[in-house]
Amino acid sequence: MRDERKTKKQLVEELENLRNRVSELEKLNANADIGVAGNKAWENQEKYRAIIDDMTELYFEIDLAGNLTFLNDSMCRILGYSRDELIGMNNRDYTTPETGQRMYGIFSGIYRTGNPAYLSDYEIIVKDGSKKVVALSASLMRDSEEHPVGFFGIGRDVTGRVKMEEDLRKSEEKYRAVLENIEDGYFEVDLSGTMVFCNDSMCRIGDVSLGQLMGMNNLEYTSAETAKEMYRVFNEVYSTGQPGKIKDYEIIRMDGSQRALELSVSLIRNADGSPSGFRGVARDVTDRKRAEELYRTVAEQSFAGVYVIQKGVFRYINSNAAAYTDCTPGELTGKDPMSIVHPDDRETLHARALEMLRGESKAPYEYRMLAKDGEPRWIIETVTPILFGEERAVLGNSMDITERKRIEDEMRASEVRYRTIFENTGTAMLMLEDDMTISMVNGKFEEMVGYTADEIEGKKKWVEFVVENDLEKMTGYHRMRRNNPDAAPANYEFRMIGRERRIRDIFLTSVMIPETKRSVVSLVDITERKEMEEKLRYMGTHDDLTGLYNRAFFEVEMARFERGRAFPISIVMADVDGLKMVNDTKGHKAGDELLKLAAQVMREAFRADDIVARIGGDEFAAILPGKDSSVTESIVERVRSSLPFHSEDYPDLLLSLSIGTAEGKKGDILANVHKRADKLMYEEKKRKKGNRLA
Repeated sequence: MRDERKTKKQLVEELENLRNRVSELEKLNANADIGVAGNKAWENQEKYRAIIDDMTELYFEIDLAGNLTFLNDSMCRILGYSRDELIGMNNRDYTTPETGQRMYGIFSGIYRTGNPAYLSDYEIIVKDGSKKVVALSASLMRDSEEHPVGFFGIGRDVTGRVKMEEDLRKSEEKYRAVLENIEDGYFEVDLSGTMVFCNDSMCRIGDVSLGQLMGMNNLEYTSAETAKEMYRVFNEVYSTGQPGKIKDYEIIRMDGSQRALELSVSLIRNADGSPSGFRGVARDVTDRKRAEELYRTVAEQSFAGVYVIQKGVFRYINSNAAAYTDCTPGELTGKDPMSIVHPDDRETLHARALEMLRGESKAPYEYRMLAKDGEPRWIIETVTPILFGEERAVLGNSMDITERKRIEDEMRASEVRYRTIFENTGTAMLMLEDDMTISMVNGKFEEMVGYTADEIEGKKKWVEFVVENDLEKMTGYHRMRRNNPDAAPANYEFRMIGRERRIRDIFLTSVMIPETKRSVVSLVDITERKEMEEKLRYMGTHDDLTGLYNRAFFEVEMARFERGRAFPISIVMADVDGLKMVNDTKGHKAGDELLKLAAQVMREAFRADDIVARIGGDEFAAILPGKDSSVTESIVERVRSSLPFHSEDYPDLLLSLSIGTAEGKKGDILANVHKRADKLMYEEKKRKKGNRLA
């Protein structure tokens, strides 16, 4: 019978002995009468096969070429083949090429030495294509003459164990990697508090090497107060079996410096469940504690209201924030923040705070708090998510803007008043931004330019309404005024163009709004005034009847040219012949027409830069700057030659002119030149009269 307590080695030895005894008996049977010995051999062989078939381990026999010659049921079950399918199959048929090569080397060694061999991870391919791992013991098989005839082996399917070992190895590697890479320190101590294992982070926190830390008792690196607290917590963990925490755990480094830790500890038990030590995780919170102290100092010194809300209540609030409600920090700590918010603002406040905490908004929001006496206080606030005591919380920053809101309300009322004035003044007005964008206009300006306020405000710039020739002046004043309000004139004229492209003359007044880059501009349309001024100016320099320059202008220009550098200068004098006779016989209206005709002749004969004027009832004069007598004579000839053509066009008004010219050189007095020309003109007029009398 199979003995469950036998080891694999014992089974192999027993099978080897049985095979040898069967082989000896078979040898005797071949050379002698079988008798009792034959019966004994048969019994041993039956016992041998019964043991093999009853084994849960696989058993096989192969010849020297590796072909299966015998196997048990366990071998069939593990490989998934029937006995008939396996008999004659070579071991390379159910192994990978790598395993087959390895097996060849091992079996060759068994053959050479005669010594058995053990394979701990023999990989086989089962019938369905999957793989299994077998632990195998193999020995040399000899015939009755001790010649090697093959190999036999016994093995066990260890696929599950190998997988578990691999999973365990990977798990150990994973957790070891976690332990070695986490920032927190991990440690294990025995029941006396002596360090038996720790990770690199624990060494870093304590600023000691692994060799120094191993075997060190916790009393060696803590203060007496800390050691006492540790004993209490560890003893409680030991007694209850429940994990414990120490939130303020100080260690003393080798150099005497201290570090603050937070500690979580649990009990380690042996396989029988008895306590054997403690394991724990230590976190260095020194920097955090320093930051908290610094934060608390900054918060208390801040001009802003600072507070921390956690689990729906104030966990911290500085004196500034508490003062918004006329409370002390102690009165508000632990209180629901919504209890001091105006009921009408609670829903909006909650929504805006959530938007900011989720990162959907960055803009500060406003709401009303209620003071002790019920008086509302306007608050502007921002919030951000933080960790406070290793738990999620909300950090709030706020300022009391009640006074600012009051001023804003007053400014808004003031703005309404000034807007009313702005809109209802009889002057066109607009407001200009620093970049010349028109931010506000009144109705008068809309009428002036032909655009609506919606088309202008925030959409059009001031330069769009200024004619090109005035742009440089206007933009220069605009820049100067913003650097120094007194540097540019407050009033000036320019020409403006509106929607209908009509150009208007405008008188502008610009005033800067204090402490801004904005200006208020008022505009007066002076187009009619300018036209009237131009008309008056024209009337002051021109003859009403002929449209030529008048005597006053002629004399002013003569004096100007005398001071200039346009010499030589010629002067031409002309007199209408027979004007008195026309007036007497045909009337003054006909005489006026004759004067207009003479003016037309003079205008057409002279150039644009010549000064042509009517200086008396029937006298005309012209100043020709830069012209000598030769040029003047050619012009006079042009006048004379044109007279017959005009007479053909106006047969009832025969035009005749007496003309005299004189040239002035540099240094001459043009009044004298004028007199010489006048004298020559009268001499021609006398000759014409004498000829008519003859």
